[in-house]
Amino acid sequence: MSYLISCNNLTKHRGDYVLNDINFDLEPGYVLGVIGVNGVGKTTLIRCLLGSYRIDTDHNSGKVSVLGKDLVSEVIDYKKQIGFVLQDFPFNDAMTAIEIAEVYGKYYDRFDMKQYKDLLDEYDIPYMNVKDGKKEKKAVMQKNLRELSKGEQIRVQLAFARACNPKLFIFDEATGNLDVAFRERVYSDIRELTASGECSVIYATHLVEEMEEFADYLLWLRKKDNQGYAYYYGTIEELRSDYRILEADMDVINKIPVEALVGVRKSENHKEAMVRVKYHKFDEKIEKSMRYPELKEIMYYVEKGKGE
Repeated sequence: MSYLISCNNLTKHRGDYVLNDINFDLEPGYVLGVIGVNGVGKTTLIRCLLGSYRIDTDHNSGKVSVLGKDLVSEVIDYKKQIGFVLQDFPFNDAMTAIEIAEVYGKYYDRFDMKQYKDLLDEYDIPYMNVKDGKKEKKAVMQKNLRELSKGEQIRVQLAFARACNPKLFIFDEATGNLDVAFRERVYSDIRELTASGECSVIYATHLVEEMEEFADYLLWLRKKDNQGYAYYYGTIEELRSDYRILEADMDVINKIPVEALVGVRKSENHKEAMVRVKYHKFDEKIEKSMRYPELKEIMYYVEKGKGE
């Protein structure tokens, strides 16, 4: 199988913390969601994939490639294949949006200035002064980008990334500062980007419910003893198939074997447990009262309950 990005044994030490032995492959036309609680290493992984952090390369670790271009030995060609949208604005915010395109666009072989300006219009970010009767209104884009809102800065990044026409798009907590309507627009754009089967997206977020909007695969990072590791890599459907939510009285829940019980949540009027169905055969009556969990419920119980 031909993968757009391959990540093998990626390891990164940062002080006392280590993101250890991360592995995944992603075909063209798919979305990989990277999830995990804050501080687990999502942004560290993203910055390694972008080439902003130098990955550990000892003991045969850290083999990453995009379209066959190696992150370490072919870094310039590697980076040309990637467009990115980050929570922290990555460009010189003393520039205007057009100046950013003029300076940084030349590093991308397929950067299209006309497409960029069209996307700025599409995202309601004006870049030219306009006449209103006899009075000229100064365009938002004549401002330095530090004067824009966080949401506007994200829109500029998204326009620039798309105008670079890369094969891989990387998003890191990109929608946290967007209103709900534009967030839905970003989701739609992501589905559009992968629809042709030529581009892929890696999307890191702590808003795990976003993943059910568009993700094909999940990479779930967890942390133990100051070490980040891949707890799960696969599809959402495969993950959900392992778990069920059981709403029942505590006398029923207390009979569930410890190896099958992930966690319990109870209030005065409601009691429920999440269980791993592959670890125990439940009787038919109990099975009928179970339901499949949402992704955010799985993450809640595994992180907070009796799980690993």
